[in-house]
Amino acid sequence: MEHKVFNKPAIGDLYNDTFVCGIYYGQINYSDLTTEKLKIKKYPFILYFDPQNEAGYSATGGKTEEQIYDYGKTVANEFMLLDVINHWVSEFSDASKQATYKISDNDGRYTLGVRGRRLMYGYPYPNSTSHFVINADEKMASNSPRFLISRDLEITDYLEKKSFFSRMFKFFKKKKKIKLKSYSNVRYLSDTLSIRFDGNNSMHSEINYRFNGLKITQKLSPLNKNLEASKLNDSTRYYQVDYIIENDSNKTINAGLLVLFDMMIDDNDAAKMDAFKTDIIEQISNEQKRKNKKLRGKYSKYVKSDQLKRILVYRNSKLTKDLTGDFRLVTEPDEIHIGSWPVFYSVLWDVPKIKEGKRYYDSAVILKWNTGPLAPGEKQFYTTIFGIYNKGVLELVPAGTNFVGSNKQGKRIKQINPEFTVTPDTIYEGQTATLSWKVESPLNADIYVSAKSKTKQRERGRINVKPKKTTAYYLQMLDQGKQIANVKARVVVLKRPPKIELDGRFTIGAGNQAITFGYPFPYATSYFQMYHNKKYYSNNSSIPKAKYLPGKQVENIDTDKKNVLSYETKDFEITQSLIPLNEKYEKTDLKNAQFYRVQYTIKNRSKYKADYSFKQFLDLSSFIADSLKLKINGRPSSFNKSYVGKYIPKNVLISDNTDRSAIKLLTITSESEKPKSVSIGDWHFLKSLKIQKKYSDSTFYKNPAALIRWKKSVLANETAKFAFIIGTNQNQKLQYLYNQSEEIKTLTINFKTNKHKISKNEIAEITSFIQENGFDFIVLNGFTDNRGTLETNYQLAEKRISSIKEIITKRGHIDEKNILQKVHGEFFSNQKTNNEEVDDEHERKVNILLFRVKK
Repeated sequence: MEHKVFNKPAIGDLYNDTFVCGIYYGQINYSDLTTEKLKIKKYPFILYFDPQNEAGYSATGGKTEEQIYDYGKTVANEFMLLDVINHWVSEFSDASKQATYKISDNDGRYTLGVRGRRLMYGYPYPNSTSHFVINADEKMASNSPRFLISRDLEITDYLEKKSFFSRMFKFFKKKKKIKLKSYSNVRYLSDTLSIRFDGNNSMHSEINYRFNGLKITQKLSPLNKNLEASKLNDSTRYYQVDYIIENDSNKTINAGLLVLFDMMIDDNDAAKMDAFKTDIIEQISNEQKRKNKKLRGKYSKYVKSDQLKRILVYRNSKLTKDLTGDFRLVTEPDEIHIGSWPVFYSVLWDVPKIKEGKRYYDSAVILKWNTGPLAPGEKQFYTTIFGIYNKGVLELVPAGTNFVGSNKQGKRIKQINPEFTVTPDTIYEGQTATLSWKVESPLNADIYVSAKSKTKQRERGRINVKPKKTTAYYLQMLDQGKQIANVKARVVVLKRPPKIELDGRFTIGAGNQAITFGYPFPYATSYFQMYHNKKYYSNNSSIPKAKYLPGKQVENIDTDKKNVLSYETKDFEITQSLIPLNEKYEKTDLKNAQFYRVQYTIKNRSKYKADYSFKQFLDLSSFIADSLKLKINGRPSSFNKSYVGKYIPKNVLISDNTDRSAIKLLTITSESEKPKSVSIGDWHFLKSLKIQKKYSDSTFYKNPAALIRWKKSVLANETAKFAFIIGTNQNQKLQYLYNQSEEIKTLTINFKTNKHKISKNEIAEITSFIQENGFDFIVLNGFTDNRGTLETNYQLAEKRISSIKEIITKRGHIDEKNILQKVHGEFFSNQKTNNEEVDDEHERKVNILLFRVKK
């Protein structure tokens, strides 16, 4: 980085000495994988990569030089800390030991233990169920997020073990409730945790909080067996826990402190405890011994007048040589409570009344200093020492960090890093997101996900969610009912933008050459039809007995997303996608499409398995040639045939005699169900069952078309895909158009038998019709009655259309390019006459349809 980038050379020095600097030129483009992956949404943008080449820190433009300098120093500290975490403490260099590491957004909770053996719950993992509460003028704050949820607390005293007889008659046994006072608006305290290491590799930690005019400092310092600050080559046996509360305001504040220690000696979460009025255990009286033995493992309460000095925490029921916890009460509390952690964990300030001598099975200690006046500038010190009575080296593990303790062999244990993600993380109302997780649980902890809070989950899994509003989901890991990990994944739910409605029928072509009928105008005669649950559905409103499905698409979306729209009902959702492909059938952008993969994804929204029969009708009659050829899988074939089973073709080619111009159709594609049948023939035969029956032996194929059918059973909330590929053999760049035209006027001209000329009056009528109505393009449909052969009637209908077209172009001054024509001949005529030939003037006609493109 050149120094001239900033006015102050010191900034350039910091960045050049600390980072390898580079510049990336980009634009905000959400289709760009780089900007999307790195979440770059605003330029200029500073992105910091850690030593493992992971992007974890960023800063947007608009910051002052001082802010950029400070942020660079903060990130550099985080990277140094990461490097320290990845090495064992004994491997630190002297410089690393002397450095102070800062961990931002930390609440300061901690846990203690000795080589894989717990002194407090959580060790050797960076998790803690201990905390403190500060009371400032009856306003509460805590470094535990547990109090963020405000509710009336009523805990069932389920912890007392029941005897055999009490379990037998538990139906008659009345449950006891412990009522706890609930507080609202409890402030959650967090700040920057400072960590350093001494010559003995012991950790020192300090964190400062501010609340309601108070500055609260929590400081943990290692001590040797003589309760002195650890010197070189000393073993850390205790930690001195100091809370310093300073009135930083200009008024007197009544301040008090409550500290909760969640005790666990090795594997025993129901540690037994003795309280002593002297530091010298050997001098305690027999009476005190008897009282301690009577209350060991049971709830007990002490006040300041009891003058307690020490509490021992046993793994079993007495002092042992392997591991015993040791409290030294330097600043005598006003209240000391020894009892049940589940009850104490829910205490904010006032400890509920509990019968002394009540047995507990999850141990904890509360030290409480009542509120007292604190003048401006005055400080109050609260000191407790906690450690091990026996030999060993005590380890401090700060919660919410990547630091971990060691196992019994003295090696660092593996960190618990649950992965919890949501895809996509932003959805519209009514859409579904997927929660995914992967957990390594060396403690064999219970795993819960808030989306299904009552169900225990496996170490890997997925859950689909459909939140109505922006929602945070949590993955929680519990060890013996206590939280050891809590990871959040957030789904942002946006209001659905307005949608435009279009039927989704499409036409495809290149330049002025059409592949499907309608191109180059937004007019389509191709469509789909589906049979489901004894009902027909279609995106063609003119299909009899079929319910019309309007397609929907978000308004004003990006161009590259306009090729997707959806059809929705309460039972299913159909997503139609026109996916552009290159000459190798690989996905490309819309501007370079040489083929289109037409794909329908059907999702079963019902609660039960459902069957779907789906067919796509492709009107290819824009492909006009004197003589058409059909090739199936490269071999010549004839029209008006259906293929099923193993005979279903993969490649269909419809071409002229020269083979220079051809329509290419691939009916079997990857990631799609195989069709049940494929039919290739004349448009009229495939469109109408009645026509198929009437002309079952015909070889007529002037208007080529394709009909592809699929059938699939789909389970609840599952999907099925039906797809085909369409294009040409000329590597042309293709374009699709949706059907967005509306018919505004129609004029019918009838003809005499075997005639294609019309009278002067009819010519004048056509001219006036064209000149008096505004339109964008014209569609001409030519018909005959059913007398004569198919071939002669087709030629006659074609002549009638040509006659009308000539009048429109010459008299109406309309460009021939703006006219579409479809020759029907005798098809659709006299369906009620059971194949009898009838002279019907109403069927000898040309329909002139004027269309306007929807804006």
